[in-house]
Amino acid sequence: MIRTEHRDHTIMKRILSLLALILLICSPDMEAKADRQQEPDSVAAPVLLEGKKKTEAANRISSGYSDWKSVDMSGKITSLNFFIKPSLKLYMKRGELIMLSVRVPLKGEVARLEADKDSILIVNKLNRTYIRESIGQLTKIADVTLSDIQDIFLGRVFIAGRGTLTKKDARRIDIYEEPGAWLAVPKDQPDDSLVHYGFRVLPDGKVSLLMLSSLFDEATAQLEYSYSGKSSELEFTFDRKSKTFGLTFELSSPKWNAKGFERLIPGSDLRQVSPKEFIKMCRL
Repeated sequence: MIRTEHRDHTIMKRILSLLALILLICSPDMEAKADRQQEPDSVAAPVLLEGKKKTEAANRISSGYSDWKSVDMSGKITSLNFFIKPSLKLYMKRGELIMLSVRVPLKGEVARLEADKDSILIVNKLNRTYIRESIGQLTKIADVTLSDIQDIFLGRVFIAGRGTLTKKDARRIDIYEEPGAWLAVPKDQPDDSLVHYGFRVLPDGKVSLLMLSSLFDEATAQLEYSYSGKSSELEFTFDRKSKTFGLTFELSSPKWNAKGFERLIPGSDLRQVSPKEFIKMCRL
């Protein structure tokens, strides 16, 4: 029983670290990141597209982004070194709601994240604590919307504060062409901005890498996507103050027009704490 409890709490620390970070990073030093992604000198440098070529590239990237109202995705966390992997259940209503449930065998739901237009709720059911913060906490870091965060899960290019990339957004983004991919870097990111971000995009418009950096605490993060059949794998890496945190999870293909599951209303059995205390419990 002691081993089981220790295992469950170890799982929760890592899972809730990821959930708590969603409050902090939704949003590279693009040139530095691109340099690290380059192969040896034999590979041609990315070429900046202009005019008609850039418009055509933006159109090709966004042509596969179908409109949607709601979506359901399931998956599991694969990077934790345990025989039975925690499972994930994700439900989103476009621009309105994100719900992420984490479950562990024999214990049921152990963590929950919910974000709507007003607030973000993160619950740790093992130690019966939760945090609820205004969505404005995110916009203080970057001009992101709920729709932008949803695009991260769907592997789509977005322009923070404006939503999913469309053909009409070509003037708002720099697109570089490289062998087998594009680099897409939204414009209007001042050098002194707290957050910078950019994408590496596959020919079919799917994001293969989301790169982020923050001048706020010299933190960097990246989310690498790989696709196999109807599923995708997302490998998240976060570097802050010489410490690295990583988590990898799989998601099934989207099920559009899904009904989702019930929202959670914290009761008297849960204790509200500050974000600082909550993150400290996760031992970031």
